[in-house]
Amino acid sequence: MRRWLAAFDVTPRDDLGAALEALSAERGLTCKIETRFRGYAVLAVARPPSPRSGEGGP
Repeated sequence: MRRWLAAFDVTPRDDLGAALEALSAERGLTCKIETRFRGYAVLAVARPPSPRSGEGGP
C-alpha cells in the first residue's frame, strides 16, 4: 500500500494515533481513535471529558 500511496505523494504517519493522543492530553481532551479500511484511514475524535454526575451542581 505504501508504494501505491507514494504515487499520490501521500506519506503515511505510523505515529498519527500517538500524536493525536498526546495533543489531546496536552489540551485536557479525551481522544477516541479508530482505524478504517485495514489502516487506510483513521477516524479521530477529540472532545472535552464528560462532566461527572453530582459534581459542580447547585
